Amino acid sequence: MKKYLISLLYLCCVISVCSQNIEDNIRKANAVHHYTKCKFTQEKHLVVIDKTELLDGILYLKENDKLSMHYSSSTNFLSINSDLFYMKTGKKIIKARLNNNEMFRQLSSLLINSMYGRLDEIQSITNSDKTITSDDKYYIVTFTKEKKQVKGYKTVVLKYSKSKKQLVEMKLEEYSGNYNLYKLSNYDYPSSLSDDLFRIE
Repeated sequence: MKKYLISLLYLCCVISVCSQNIEDNIRKANAVHHYTKCKFTQEKHLVVIDKTELLDGILYLKENDKLSMHYSSSTNFLSINSDLFYMKTGKKIIKARLNNNEMFRQLSSLLINSMYGRLDEIQSITNSDKTITSDDKYYIVTFTKEKKQVKGYKTVVLKYSKSKKQLVEMKLEEYSGNYNLYKLSNYDYPSSLSDDLFRIE
């Protein structure tokens, strides 16, 4: 029995060290990029009306936590610039200061920190449990909340490529069953990006 417990404890330590190494490698690989551009698709599912909307566009990320998503449809746009959040969906426009809005602050943090591989920050802001698994090509990081809450996400799943440590997929699932699934590809790291790409009207 004692040998079994020692072996189990050793295994837990090995798994913990391995997970920490994976986290460190993902963060270090993404921290070196000051400017990022990539393609994205977004699958937006609403349970109540059983509707799935498919969108796509270009995502831009700049140092000092600036992020924008330029959708192929000119009616949609999202920008995070310092403590300002701006989202346009059709004719609906949302402007908010992140310090005053927990929901948009969490969404902004998830989008930016997942791109940079800051997994500890994501776990902190979502107040969730974290597990890391892998398959032949990807590291899969899952954040799960056991206790149901009024706001926030029930589950956040991030998938990083093993070869380049790039974020290739992110799924945000709410307690209602609604979810957003983002897939990212065709990464480019330009020498600079214009501030106009992140401008909030």
